[in-house]
Amino acid sequence: MHHFPISEQQGSLSIQAMASDSLGYLYVGTPNGLYRFNGQQFKRMQSGAQNNVTALALIGEEIWVGFDNGALGILNADSVYFPIFRGAHPESAVTDILPGYDSLVWVGTEAGMFRINKREIQTFPNTISLTDNFIYTCRS
Repeated sequence: MHHFPISEQQGSLSIQAMASDSLGYLYVGTPNGLYRFNGQQFKRMQSGAQNNVTALALIGEEIWVGFDNGALGILNADSVYFPIFRGAHPESAVTDILPGYDSLVWVGTEAGMFRINKREIQTFPNTISLTDNFIYTCRS
C-alpha cells in the first residue's frame, strides 16, 4: 500500500465516488470537489460553485459527475461543464450514474430514478410500492 500526500489547499480527500478513464487517470469525487490522479499527484478539476461530488461514471469517453444538489456535469479537459437538459431535473443528491444502451444514461438519486436520452431527462416515479424513492446504486 502506498500513501499519496495532498497539499494543504486541497483539504481532506474523503472519497465518495471513483471512476477511471481509458488514459489511466483515476477520478475521485469528494465533498471538496473532483480530483484527477495521474499516478503521482492529485489535481483539482474546476466545477464552478459545485463542490460536493457524490457520483462518477465513465460514459463513452466522458466522465459524468453527479453532485449533492442534483446537478449533473461532464468533465471537459480540467473543468466540469453543465449541459442543458430538457425535462425535470433531479433536485436531490445524485447517488449513481450508469451508462445504458443506445446512449441512454441512468441516474439514481435520493428522490428516484431518472433516464437521460439525448439531453432529455425522464423521471421514473415509484409505482411499484417501494418503501421510498432513494436509489442507492444502479447496476445492469
